[in-house]
Amino acid sequence: MVICLVVCDQIGVLDVKDSTMNHACDRHHLLLEKLIALPRHIVATHGTENLAEFILHELCDDDCFALRKAAFFVDNPDFNCLKGVAGIDGAQRFEQRAWEDQDAFTGHMSQVPFNQQVRLVHRPSAHRKDHSWQREAADLAQEIDVRDHEWHVFPIKHGNTGVLIFEPSSSWQAYDDLIGCGAALLALCPIF
Repeated sequence: MVICLVVCDQIGVLDVKDSTMNHACDRHHLLLEKLIALPRHIVATHGTENLAEFILHELCDDDCFALRKAAFFVDNPDFNCLKGVAGIDGAQRFEQRAWEDQDAFTGHMSQVPFNQQVRLVHRPSAHRKDHSWQREAADLAQEIDVRDHEWHVFPIKHGNTGVLIFEPSSSWQAYDDLIGCGAALLALCPIF
């Protein structure tokens, strides 16, 4: 609960008598619980090839960031390649707990058209182009049909860059600092 109060204090909703604050703190508490649990899941499934799909699924969950759609890409300037790794579409969400039935989740994800579409993205590295990450994110969002997109770019190992493109839901709040924490966990995934 201390973490929740710190987050709630940062967003300016620390009036304990206000039910809005209680709802905001409850929401933040659920989000932080999801984020805190992810490293344990990552360690428990360290050999899973599609680990990024599991993490992205959790980040999209209603109790986490409540994203309608999200796609994860890796930009590798050494190989002049920007590649789609995983895509989650809330309209085709896996309804059980992914971590508890990994085989069923993996089978489901292999059939999701949005995930397939994201994984087909393979283009030259954005590092070698003469434009901003904002423009690259807009181009990627258009290619995979993510409307009203937000984006987050973050460094990952070996000089690569992770790109998270997402479509927030109506319950989205600007969790800029926390989305970075969630996205950074994607950097721990093997890329196949």
